Amino acid sequence: MVKILLLDDDPRYRGIIERVVLSNHPYAITSVATETQALEELSKQDFDLVLLDLYINGRRCWNTLKTAVKHPADPVAIVFSCEDTRENAEYALSHGAYAFLSKPFEFVRLKTTIDSGLDEKRRAQSTIPASREAE
Repeated sequence: MVKILLLDDDPRYRGIIERVVLSNHPYAITSVATETQALEELSKQDFDLVLLDLYINGRRCWNTLKTAVKHPADPVAIVFSCEDTRENAEYALSHGAYAFLSKPFEFVRLKTTIDSGLDEKRRAQSTIPASREAE
């Protein structure tokens, strides 16, 4: 089962994202409201996907993005933000994010981005030689 970590400090928005993501797939979602909680969850378990609101309690969560993309499970990271600047998007993408979405986003776009990111991850994993998987 696909495991997702969702970080957003707005409980209503988190709930909406959860419902949208789960509407077509039986994913396991761990939702957190703080960067500390997200980093704690990343240290305890593997995730296939990390959905990350860039601003949590007024601070950018670049540390969470950097930690997620360096995680041994190699999760797909999707960053979203109300502050849709070229600098934020470029920084996120250059530091390993699969995508950067403007918030509020169209939920169809979120679902499409999640599906394409997970598909790309599956393809990448299927091309790893068996000898490397054993390492």
